[in-house]
Amino acid sequence: MSENHKNDMINEETSDETKVLPLAEIDAQMKDAYKLLNKQKNEKASDEHVAVEENENAEKDPEASVRQDEQSETNDEQDQSSTVIEHDEKREEVSIESTEEANIGLEAEETNADSEAASIDEASEQTVVNEQESTVSEEDKQPITLEEKRRKERASKMTIEERRKLQRENPKSLEKESKLIQYFRQCGGVDYGFLVLLVVSELLNLYLSFQIMRYFKVTAAIFCFVIVTLLLTGCLLLTVKKRNYGFICNGILSLILFLGSVAAYRGARFSNKVFDNTESETVMIVAKKDASIKASDDFNNKKFATVKFEPEINEFAETLLDEKGKQGYLTQEFSSYQDAYNSLMNGKSDIMVYTLQMEQRLEESDLYSKDQIKVLFEQKRERKAVESKAVDITKDPFNVLVSGVDLTSKNINEKGSSDVNILVTVNPKTKKMIMQTIPRDSWAPLTCVNDQHTKLTYAGAYGGIDCSIHTIEKMYDITINYYLKINFQGVMDLVDALGGITVNNNIAFCTPYKDRYEVERETCFHVGENRIDGAQALIYSRVRKLFTDGDIERGRHQMEVINGVVREFKQSPSMGTINSLLGAVENNFTTNLSESDIVDAFQLFMLMKDSVDDITSYTMEGEMLWNNDEITNEYLYYFYPKDDQMQLVKDRIDEVMNGK
Repeated sequence: MSENHKNDMINEETSDETKVLPLAEIDAQMKDAYKLLNKQKNEKASDEHVAVEENENAEKDPEASVRQDEQSETNDEQDQSSTVIEHDEKREEVSIESTEEANIGLEAEETNADSEAASIDEASEQTVVNEQESTVSEEDKQPITLEEKRRKERASKMTIEERRKLQRENPKSLEKESKLIQYFRQCGGVDYGFLVLLVVSELLNLYLSFQIMRYFKVTAAIFCFVIVTLLLTGCLLLTVKKRNYGFICNGILSLILFLGSVAAYRGARFSNKVFDNTESETVMIVAKKDASIKASDDFNNKKFATVKFEPEINEFAETLLDEKGKQGYLTQEFSSYQDAYNSLMNGKSDIMVYTLQMEQRLEESDLYSKDQIKVLFEQKRERKAVESKAVDITKDPFNVLVSGVDLTSKNINEKGSSDVNILVTVNPKTKKMIMQTIPRDSWAPLTCVNDQHTKLTYAGAYGGIDCSIHTIEKMYDITINYYLKINFQGVMDLVDALGGITVNNNIAFCTPYKDRYEVERETCFHVGENRIDGAQALIYSRVRKLFTDGDIERGRHQMEVINGVVREFKQSPSMGTINSLLGAVENNFTTNLSESDIVDAFQLFMLMKDSVDDITSYTMEGEMLWNNDEITNEYLYYFYPKDDQMQLVKDRIDEVMNGK
């Protein structure tokens, strides 16, 4: 073998070694370089940890600490840059000496090296993250993956550098975050708009619970509050995790709370009006319209007409004149309103005491005209509220007086003639209920005018509902526990709120009437069932002159209207119907039942409605006779019951009360 051939073989071996050895060296150098880079990052993280600890003690000079951290980061970045540059230079030298095939191999090796370097880089970054997690909370020692950390970082919209800056400025700020806030950050952040909605819903919940406590028991209110609070909390958590479902959940619950609060508000408003049973009357000092006397004049020697059976009214009127500085007038007493009014009209009196109830009595005289007088002074006079003779209406039998009053002022708390007087007796144990009507024109001794006899209807005008109750109690030797007072407008509104009622009529008749809009109409009632609205129910309850037994037939009609209302409500006793009824009668109805009694009465009705088709009703038998009014000496038409009728009223009540 020639020398040249040997040299060629040596050169080929040398060329092969040139292809292999530089790649191994490059691989080792790259690993060393990344290890060095990883070490520098770890040292940097350690330096940052030390810097955080030093920052706690550097309160006096926080700016110096920040500058030191920034200088440290700058040095680390320079070291990293120099390492990368050195590495790049070596790669350039090797690539120049190697052949095209070596370059291909080198690229493959570099790819593998990059993968390993990326793994090392991720491990390094994981180490930094773990160091940061240990800084945030010492209690939370559980390992956190890089993916979880990045998800939290994205949710809270804070980069690593921002969190590092926050740590440098206030190292304990992240530790002070509550677990709930951290949970919110993890799930997508706090929705403050929803929190406001939650607070509003909870306030509605409190109000609703308070109203439930007023009308039901305390335990029911507490139960309602706890349940709704739990539902609201569930909506909150659902909103954090699944926002759309949470908003739908809270919206439905808020709507329910709102509607419940509206109903509770209506119930509270109804209570404030209905349970204010203090009666009043407007007392006026009037003069003839064309008289020269004025309110500013001196009343010395002026003649003041009064009615002798109204001592309380007269005393109140004199006090009113004294307050206005009117002295020296001369008081005149008359036996009736008509006599006092005639004296004023004839010029024999200068001024006169006058009330709305007196106006009702004067309207019965053809000589009276409201346009012929003028008001000089007026003032309301409050009357003592009528106290109930309360019992436990869920267990004990009781009597209720239903009084329908004719009020000129439309104010339910004004005194007025009691045109409807119906006694309702209820026994909750036997679930038995009866109604008995007492004719308005009954010859009755009014307790409020020293037991002088006149029509029963005038008891309401002279002494209010209190006089009506005590007079009926004395006549029939019974105890009336409660009363319900309603005016004619309330009857119309009540029937219309139910969408009309059905009444069973015994005698066919036609009569003119005014509808709700004061339009003159005529309505006819045939024998049997008649569907009627509020205005028709009112005329059906009031008409009497078309019948031979007048007031007796009217009493039957009034009780039939009550039965019609009960039947209609039994068909749909829903909360919507109750709300409609409350709104209809809140301005036209008053009672001395307590709030809890009203609730108990409603529950009692719901228990009895299936066992009572119609309330058994009774009228009295008697005759109409003329007689002189013992108060006014007027010659009027009165109802006189047959000898046994008054005792029958008491006996029927006793039977129900004793459970027979």
